[in-house]
Amino acid sequence: MTTLSIRVPDSLHRAIKELATKDGYSMNQFLITAAAEKLSALDTVDYLRQRAERANLKDFDNLLARVPDAAADPGDELPPKHRRRIGSRGVISSPVPHHPAYGSVQGGSNQLP
Repeated sequence: MTTLSIRVPDSLHRAIKELATKDGYSMNQFLITAAAEKLSALDTVDYLRQRAERANLKDFDNLLARVPDAAADPGDELPPKHRRRIGSRGVISSPVPHHPAYGSVQGGSNQLP
């Protein structure tokens, strides 16, 4: 195991100490867990980006075409601001808005969140 010394603003140090104490962890355990969670999140984004680059949008559209038209179960409807009507298929979601941190799917019109 390696020792790492870092400089942290006093306000952040206090917040980490309070949360770690409240949750029954040492500051060391709290920071190791936080770093591991961040690395996992970044790895997941990279993995999803790589998968999206390999996506075949034509195959995806063919699969979606096989899904029968049906109303959403009660409670599963999209909020009104995310709905739009397209032909006989009824209400579907609008494209996911672009988020600069994640980029877009290569060769497709939809973008990753």
